[in-house]
Amino acid sequence: MERAATDDGHDAETLPEDGPEHWRLMEEIRRCVREALDQLSERDSALIRRIIMNGQTYREVAEIMKMTINAVGVALFRAKERLIAVMKEICPDLM
Repeated sequence: MERAATDDGHDAETLPEDGPEHWRLMEEIRRCVREALDQLSERDSALIRRIIMNGQTYREVAEIMKMTINAVGVALFRAKERLIAVMKEICPDLM
């Protein structure tokens, strides 16, 4: 395993992208994200799933969810903050 500096100046371990440890870690992250999304409100979860995971535009989501485009951006920002907070609680070793 190699060490690399992160944006905050700390060292982080890096894994070879094709190695089994990399794929195990990626699966753990996916599991943590799914669990955290399940704990968010339906609206927060829908915003994150539609925009980040499914690639829908803010305009598409605004029309579907009956929101303004600006409101979608603000709500998504807050939803991501709540997702991170939940992930820190349920998967502290990954965060």
